[in-house]
Amino acid sequence: MTEPRRRGAFLVDVVVACAILSVGLLALAGYFLNAVRSGRELDHWEQASYLAEDRLEQLRHDCGEQWAAADFLAAAGAETIWRGGVEYSRVTVLKNRPDLDADGHLLEAEVRVNWRERLIPRSVELVTYFAVDTGLDELR
Repeated sequence: MTEPRRRGAFLVDVVVACAILSVGLLALAGYFLNAVRSGRELDHWEQASYLAEDRLEQLRHDCGEQWAAADFLAAAGAETIWRGGVEYSRVTVLKNRPDLDADGHLLEAEVRVNWRERLIPRSVELVTYFAVDTGLDELR
């Protein structure tokens, strides 16, 4: 008479063990999905940073050693770039900074890269300064 009880108890143990295992596997799958999502977000941030840095390097290269303000100011604008199925909008803003240099030889270059991540707008912004129409030693 005790044998049927043992078989039923063993079956209950197996069902409880399977339930505990499935809850643990679901939690593990959630962590895995979160890690994949975080990796994808990091890839987008990295790509946007690269695009902003690349634009600043283009400005340094294209304007050559003459460093004329007119050349820089003509390079301002916006463009759309697709990378890995993501649309990045890269905006270049160039402006004189008379508050930092009264003679107007200091030019601020701001590059902002915008994109959407799960319907949330994201952006990376890099800012640097160029000495134009003069040498660096003449800025003081």
